[in-house]
Amino acid sequence: MMKQFLNKPVALLLAMSGLLVALPAASENQKVEKTFSVKSGGTFNLDSEHGSIEVESWSQQKVDVVVKKRARNKERLAKFKVRFEQKGNDVFVDGEAEGSGGNRVSVEYIIKVPKNYNLNMKTGGGSIQVDDINGNVKVDTSGGSISIGDVGNGNVTAETSGGSIRVGDVDGNLLVDTSGGSIKIGKVKGTSKVETSGGSIVVEEGGADLSADTSGGSIKIGPVNGKVSVDTSGGSIHIGMAQGDVNADTSGGSIKVDGSMGKVKVDTSGGSIFVGSSGGPVLADTSGGSIKILQAKGFIEADTAGGKIEAEMIQTDNSVDTHVDLESAGGSITLYLPKNIEASVSAKLEITRSARRDYRIYSDFPLTIKGVDSDEVTAKGKINGGGDKIRLETTNGDIHIKMLEE
Repeated sequence: MMKQFLNKPVALLLAMSGLLVALPAASENQKVEKTFSVKSGGTFNLDSEHGSIEVESWSQQKVDVVVKKRARNKERLAKFKVRFEQKGNDVFVDGEAEGSGGNRVSVEYIIKVPKNYNLNMKTGGGSIQVDDINGNVKVDTSGGSISIGDVGNGNVTAETSGGSIRVGDVDGNLLVDTSGGSIKIGKVKGTSKVETSGGSIVVEEGGADLSADTSGGSIKIGPVNGKVSVDTSGGSIHIGMAQGDVNADTSGGSIKVDGSMGKVKVDTSGGSIFVGSSGGPVLADTSGGSIKILQAKGFIEADTAGGKIEAEMIQTDNSVDTHVDLESAGGSITLYLPKNIEASVSAKLEITRSARRDYRIYSDFPLTIKGVDSDEVTAKGKINGGGDKIRLETTNGDIHIKMLEE
């Protein structure tokens, strides 16, 4: 009986102590608000040692700044100083942590600026979010995600040491960089430079030259009215129609290029390659995968360590370099050529003991074929009197040389 009686206050004490542990630690809050009358075209400048930033654009010719601070006590709150200054149509805000307690203050900046205004903002750590705006936007954070809406009549520069980056449509040039995180961009009218140390990259459309680089992740680029250069240490690549040259490289993954009005150079350490069209030469190389090249208007060089190759030369101007060099370590080769092309053909296929069947060389053009039913079949000849060299080589695969239908 005595044991049961003693258990009740003990249980009550334990319950109360658990309740105390569950209660949040006491904190102090401070809100500072400043408003500045400005005209469109000015710049809002923010430099803070840390803190998140949120910017909203509005129709008023005013800049409104709200700073929210939170800390364990008033002494710590006081150690994070925020200073304001206006010079003409420009507004300057500076946030500085003074003393050891200043860095233990949670800071949030909520800003409203005119629709036509420029932004220049930097924080030592925290996310940055920007509404649709017309003007130049430059943002930098040492750690946190960045999200920017549509930007009219201006350029965008966004950099974070770690976090994802999202940007809408941009009327000007774009430069974004993150040390780790995915990147997604809308339509850019100017040049684009996009880099991440790890994450996927998506650009909806490029208005001028575009470059994209990731240390690990897929890359997807829409149509581009200029040159395209992309590189990933691991992931697939898909590029829309480009008006300039295309250069794509991945250490592992497939590559697809819808088309280019210029030269195409693509390389993967493992994956298939597809090129829909080109206005110039095509160079394609994969350590393992099939290659398909259509509507090429320049010379073709393609190599795979294992897979079939299909290539289509449509250039009918014999003054243009139309040489073709296709090689596969294991797979069929099919080459389509115009009826009036001038070329000198040399084709060879080897058949190993492990081959599943006999393989042949087939040609719509008159060639001398030797070695049928042997372990090495060759074909040589001149088309329309001879011209640029065509070399085709494979192992354990048929070779087809076909005439394009007019």
